[in-house]
Amino acid sequence: MATIEPRTTVVTIYQGDYLDRIRHLERKYEAALESEKSSSRPLAADGESSTDIADQHAELVAEAEVSALDIKVKALGRRKWRELVAAHPPREDSRSDQAVGVNEDTFKDVLIAASVVEPDLSEDDLDQLSDIDNDRLYFAAFALNRAEAPSPKAHLVSPTSTESDET
Repeated sequence: MATIEPRTTVVTIYQGDYLDRIRHLERKYEAALESEKSSSRPLAADGESSTDIADQHAELVAEAEVSALDIKVKALGRRKWRELVAAHPPREDSRSDQAVGVNEDTFKDVLIAASVVEPDLSEDDLDQLSDIDNDRLYFAAFALNRAEAPSPKAHLVSPTSTESDET
């Protein structure tokens, strides 16, 4: 008999101000590239090259990943999914609920609790997440159950490319 494993995905929650700092370096990198393209000077206005900024970015991303929280979310079996949906019918007066087929106010927390595999998070732990991070978990869990899985590509290189095309 075949063993069926539900699809999973990982939602990464970065701690503190890491995302802001990473995005700041990304903007700085883009500005440095533009400056380097339009100038005969090899350095950006503040003296940092795009290469220097790219190195800072890589270091900061590595540092951010150490403290990041990776939350593994899994698809539910169809019976469990249908039970949860039936227990949270859409409100008549909510266009949003009608569009997704559930009462989103009550369904979100239940779906997240049923879908999070790792780490073991309590309701109190989940309450510490920002609303947007909670939504990211909800959207990931909802998509695992209701969205078609993308087909992986068998080859990263087109079968019509040649070795000389790749160099």
